[in-house]
Amino acid sequence: MTTCNATECVFEIPEGFVDDTGYEYDYGPVNVVTGPYGTRQNWRQKVEEALEKFRTSVPAYELLERREIDRPAPGGELVVLKVGGSLDVFELSIFWPIGDVVWAFRSRGPQAVEDSCREVAQSFLNTYEPVGAEET
Repeated sequence: MTTCNATECVFEIPEGFVDDTGYEYDYGPVNVVTGPYGTRQNWRQKVEEALEKFRTSVPAYELLERREIDRPAPGGELVVLKVGGSLDVFELSIFWPIGDVVWAFRSRGPQAVEDSCREVAQSFLNTYEPVGAEET
């Protein structure tokens, strides 16, 4: 059995389950989600596939920024995009490794709240502290 530690309780499940725990926070129209995204081996391919799908199938999609970053941990990446038209989305994603897993932090909302999305992402980067020894 595997012991699962949730915020509200602890319980056991059979061996072999993968913990894909994520966290979601909202403040008005700004939504923040963070959690496991993929393995160190497959996460970049997943990002490439998602961006290509947006590029080819979502009208008014624009990739604003994509670059490697060293925060919150070395080996991270920043992806910023927007979608216009009736979808009206601004999204900022940060990917970083924790052990063998790459996590994602995603701040999104309507384009009118871009500054708030960037502010919460900057706060995340400024205050992030690793908890376990498996960081990077």
